[in-house]
Amino acid sequence: MRFATTTLIATILAWLCKLYVQEPVYSLEKVRFISSKNYQSTPYKFETSKDGAMVRFEVKGYMRDNTWSSFEFEVFGTKETYLFTYHDELWTETGRDSDGAWRESRNHLYFDIRLPEAGEYHAVLHTSKGPVPRARATENHFNFRVYEINGNKEWLNITMWLLGILCFGAFLISDYLGKREPSSRYLHEFIQKRSKNEFMPIAWLLALYVFVLSALTAMACHDDDLLIDYRGKSASNKNLKVDRQLREHSMSSAGYRTRSGLGGK
Repeated sequence: MRFATTTLIATILAWLCKLYVQEPVYSLEKVRFISSKNYQSTPYKFETSKDGAMVRFEVKGYMRDNTWSSFEFEVFGTKETYLFTYHDELWTETGRDSDGAWRESRNHLYFDIRLPEAGEYHAVLHTSKGPVPRARATENHFNFRVYEINGNKEWLNITMWLLGILCFGAFLISDYLGKREPSSRYLHEFIQKRSKNEFMPIAWLLALYVFVLSALTAMACHDDDLLIDYRGKSASNKNLKVDRQLREHSMSSAGYRTRSGLGGK
């Protein structure tokens, strides 16, 4: 039971560390949401304060029933070089079944990614809406902002889930062993003495967990300014892609190439 209790404490600590690395570097009062209407195929400028900074693209909006809004951010680096495209959708669906009316929506999302260099970046936004009458299309809108966060939550997220599974298994085993009948009076007395301190964490194990979590948190916040392979990242992330034509164009000429015509839900 003490092992399970110690692991439970470590799971909570991992969750707190995960929250920390997702915190903004500076106050979000300085980075307010802006309307997508003002940046249709127009470069939106944002800055990073250090090499290898983690940034968050945050989007939220209102969609009418049974409509969607698809969007893309084409991100260009400090030298106007195309890096990657982030695409996603907001939507609302309604219907009726045997249980009655239902409504599902996705109106708030975010995406975290690491950028290579400190300096100014630009994101070119493209949107597509449907199916909604043209006269009411303006009612479907969303706001967005881009800001810097402390670090990458990926490894802490994996660690938190592993600790959670380990904790759950430890509690099950402890519960199973606790229900077994002791085979002797000596064993019974031993269990009785142990039960007085069974919820006390194991000091050395807790110290080990704290050390590992501290190291992972430091790694999550570490500035990795090495060359980032966005094409490789796109292979494991359906919302990330690298357009070869945009890449070649940005490397051969200055300025931002815009395009249109997005698909949607």
